[in-house]
Amino acid sequence: MEYIFHIFFSLIFVEPHELFKAAMLNLREILTITHK
Repeated sequence: MEYIFHIFFSLIFVEPHELFKAAMLNLREILTITHK
């Protein structure tokens, strides 16, 4: 859970466009970690 919160807090300071790209990449990482 801490990992997810860290991502959200970090993305708050990113521009909307970068936010979207970063969110997609992080979401992919989270799903990969969860499925292992």
